[in-house]
Amino acid sequence: MSLSGWAGFRGRVTGAMLAACLLAVILALAGGASRADAASQIVVRSAAVLAIACALGMRGSLFTARQLRPAFWMMMALAALIAAQLTPLPPDLWLSLPGRAHYAEAATMLGQPQPWRPLNLTPDLGWNALLALLPCAAVLAFVAVARGKEARIGPTLVMVVAVSSALLGIAQLAGGPESVLRYYSDTSIGSPTGFFTNRNHQAMMLACALPIIAYWATDREIALDRVKARRLTAFLSGLVLMLVIAASGSRAGLVLGVIGALIAGTIIWPTFRYRQSYMRIAVVAGTMLLIIGVALALYHFDRLPSVNRLLAVDDDQDMRLKWLGPAMHIIRDFFPWGTGFGSFDSIFRQYEPLELLRFTYANQLHNEFVQLVLEAGLPGLVLEAAFAAGYAVQCTRIVRAPASRDRVLALVGIAVTAMLVAGSIFDYPLRTPLLSGVFVLAVSWMLAIGTGPQRIEQG
Repeated sequence: MSLSGWAGFRGRVTGAMLAACLLAVILALAGGASRADAASQIVVRSAAVLAIACALGMRGSLFTARQLRPAFWMMMALAALIAAQLTPLPPDLWLSLPGRAHYAEAATMLGQPQPWRPLNLTPDLGWNALLALLPCAAVLAFVAVARGKEARIGPTLVMVVAVSSALLGIAQLAGGPESVLRYYSDTSIGSPTGFFTNRNHQAMMLACALPIIAYWATDREIALDRVKARRLTAFLSGLVLMLVIAASGSRAGLVLGVIGALIAGTIIWPTFRYRQSYMRIAVVAGTMLLIIGVALALYHFDRLPSVNRLLAVDDDQDMRLKWLGPAMHIIRDFFPWGTGFGSFDSIFRQYEPLELLRFTYANQLHNEFVQLVLEAGLPGLVLEAAFAAGYAVQCTRIVRAPASRDRVLALVGIAVTAMLVAGSIFDYPLRTPLLSGVFVLAVSWMLAIGTGPQRIEQG
């Protein structure tokens, strides 16, 4: 590289952008697992701590971005609730809490005095839940310190990570169930999981990337001679993502993928500059016919398990719906303080009826809204209500905002967060560091409306 070329590169790329790219790489390669005992969690959380320190070193404070303060306060409230559950309580107070009397029998049988205990019945997993907020905090920290072109790198990073995960999934399929590319020990064998352990999380990531790719393809600030190349790249990327979603075996992912594709279409449609309306129709119809043709061919050769599973839905075999009954019993017995963050697995085993016993176990409830109330009780319900109210207010503000490039990105943020929230009704995508980071990034796009992601107000 010549000196002039190196100078131009340095002018376009800042230290904050390089640090953000490095964090994105680590989240992609090591942030696809949700289990507390996954070795990759150490890598992700260590990188998150370094990223937060790096962000503080760049700007000195993370609270100067006014539009991001609601996200900071919500994250701090959640962290405070988790920490409060880990605070040891006097024996008399602890035993007076609903659902705790049964656990006092252990000390009584041993002839020991009742010890001080935290509200959380599995405090080790409570600490894990607290540390799990670090990747989210790191992403939010980088958004808070971003300036100008630094803030525009977010959609590109998500697109690159999603496409890379899809291509890795294709390579995993080619390598078979024992492929060395499946580097997580606990994974969905036979599915293109990419950077994730769970096929549902992979499919949700790819579905969320579709509107982001459409936004990336319609950037009006790029040179005219690069518009066609960018749109072709976006089209091929979207096609690959849709096919990998269909091959993943995830029913929820397939539904979200169709929704994501429709949203992407609404973003791209107004940017077509063909004078003849039939040219627009020809482009859209050709794209749909191509996708449908490839999908039908794969379906004919039984390569679209998600379609097969969607057509063969049987509620009697879907254990997730049956888990809700025992979960409601737990909520009733431990309300209003809950069982503690991370305690679902241990507590659910005590309530699981014989007819639900299988060789597998319920690691999570697969419904984050019910599980939050189960583990956090009434305070968790209050947090859910506060988030829902703030989310509705911000969505209303975005819809009423004047047309602009910033508004389009904010609408993409609504789409991404809504899809992940919808996915949380049937699964637990936000428990993975990578998807939780994408969620926080999308929330920041929503909060930046009115100032633009490159001009987040300081003060």
